[in-house]
Amino acid sequence: METVSHSMSADPSQHHEELIERINALRTKHRFCDVTVVVKGEEFQAHKLVLAATSPFFLSLLESQMKERTEDVIKIELQEATAPVMEQVLAYVYTGNVSLTTENGHGLIATADYLLLPGLKTMAEKFLKLHLTIENSVFNYYFAEKYQCCGLKEESCKMINENFRKVMETTDFLSLDENQVVNWVSSDDVIVEAEQDIFEGLLQWVLHNRSEREESFPKLLQQVRLSSVSHEYLFNELLNEELVKTNLDCVKFVMECLKLTFNCKAEISIKPARKCLERNENVIFVCGGSKALCYLPTENKWHKLMNATLEHKDHCIIQYRERVYVFSPQKVGDNQSHLVEYYMPSTNSWGAIQTKFEYGDEKFTGLFALDDNIHNWWILTESEHDSYIYEYNPDKNIWVGFFNCLRRFGACFVTDGHYIFLIGGTKISGSPLSQKRKKITATTEVKKIIPADRTENGKVEFKEVAPMNEARHDAFGAAMNGKIYVAGGKQRDVTLPIGERVLESCEVYDPSTDEWQVMPSLNVPRYSASMVCFKGALYVVGGLKNTAWSKCGELSVEMFDSGVNEWHKKSNIPVPTGDENQVTVKESKNGIIRYNACFATVHKNCLDH
Repeated sequence: METVSHSMSADPSQHHEELIERINALRTKHRFCDVTVVVKGEEFQAHKLVLAATSPFFLSLLESQMKERTEDVIKIELQEATAPVMEQVLAYVYTGNVSLTTENGHGLIATADYLLLPGLKTMAEKFLKLHLTIENSVFNYYFAEKYQCCGLKEESCKMINENFRKVMETTDFLSLDENQVVNWVSSDDVIVEAEQDIFEGLLQWVLHNRSEREESFPKLLQQVRLSSVSHEYLFNELLNEELVKTNLDCVKFVMECLKLTFNCKAEISIKPARKCLERNENVIFVCGGSKALCYLPTENKWHKLMNATLEHKDHCIIQYRERVYVFSPQKVGDNQSHLVEYYMPSTNSWGAIQTKFEYGDEKFTGLFALDDNIHNWWILTESEHDSYIYEYNPDKNIWVGFFNCLRRFGACFVTDGHYIFLIGGTKISGSPLSQKRKKITATTEVKKIIPADRTENGKVEFKEVAPMNEARHDAFGAAMNGKIYVAGGKQRDVTLPIGERVLESCEVYDPSTDEWQVMPSLNVPRYSASMVCFKGALYVVGGLKNTAWSKCGELSVEMFDSGVNEWHKKSNIPVPTGDENQVTVKESKNGIIRYNACFATVHKNCLDH
């Protein structure tokens, strides 16, 4: 008791510090103590006055009529309040100081929270923030959430997000329940090098306790943003994983995502990339002649891409996996095999493959990947005499071999992902080989082409559906939300010098009711344009139009605003021309050069900001 046996310092500035030291010494020597604090069977002597002065918890107990007041004993029934922790709590109560370690930090926060000692809680929280690691970040996050330690929770969350793949391997993460795992892997803020890191981490979590967790895997797999997974990994690794290929729900989910990826009409349903993987940009890809561009509707900006090697005319385009393919009547070599170019968005460059298309000098008018068979494409062509439909396997670069005459030319082709709709055009009667192309006599007729794998006899079938309200030749369209939208085209009109009238009217077909309805007209009449579905909106790009005596290219871009039910002009395709609204169209033996468009995803580095 030497500390309190002599007089206090004559220096008034030392009074406060010395008084605290003396009162604590009285506690440690059990002098004048009038209350006992019991924790886990161990007793600690203290002074009611000090406890009541520092903690509303103690004050309430000691002022009440409960046994703590009458028996002078306070029992702390808290799991985290161990004897060593309580010793440090009392040290803080008496002196404001505490000895913090990684062993007692959490116990001190829990006990301080219970005893209403915010200062002690703050000190312990700061200490734990300084000792955060990848291994303890998950535990600290949920601990901080439980005890409302905002700073610790924020730092723990940051540690987890920035090191997520490694965190997923820790014991604490592997011990989380299903909902907690879903909350993390569904976050847009976690940072990984590739989306497959999420998939592999989820596999590890399930296999950690497979017997109990395997049934959770389909739900967890839905949090993997498959549009960000490379197609090579998806086909070679993910689809071959036992937990995926043996579960029908998992296989169905993966295939549905693939369908959405390959059919831009539904791309709004695809989960966007995580912030850390936003290396790509969704765009409208435009190609005509050797020029390639992309349009960003959200920014209303155009970007030039690397020019194609070939001059593409009478072509059609499609995005498949990480490439945009361009089919046109280009032939190379002695055997005159077709050359198909493809744009690689990751490198802003072009490649090409030769393909044995042996069915004549035909222009390409449609190119589709159906939901039920994404490995094969349906390709529509048109010759001088007729239109044809083929099936092509891009992975094997082979043509299935059969073709069907469609008995019309100038038709519009649209797919809803299940069927291809043959819309309008000019019907051909008699033998197509015995006659030259006639003048257009547009029809309202619409047929649904049913793939062989959807028919009972295993052959492609054609089913007539409700006719359009207006006859159209060289119209254009797209599918969105299960409906078929068609616009523009042309009709024969002998009163005009060129003999044709170009349409601006539009209509929409609902397969569920088999009815067509008229919708607002375009601002600019046009035909042979492209209609693209982009994030739930329809865009019309380019096309052709007629002047008094000739044809010319239409460069404007229009968007259908469903909110006000109107078409709005958004932009012009940026190509050199004396008139911003049109460009002279050149005739060649391969047909007319015009711009075609499709939905695509390009690497941000390709954009010339």
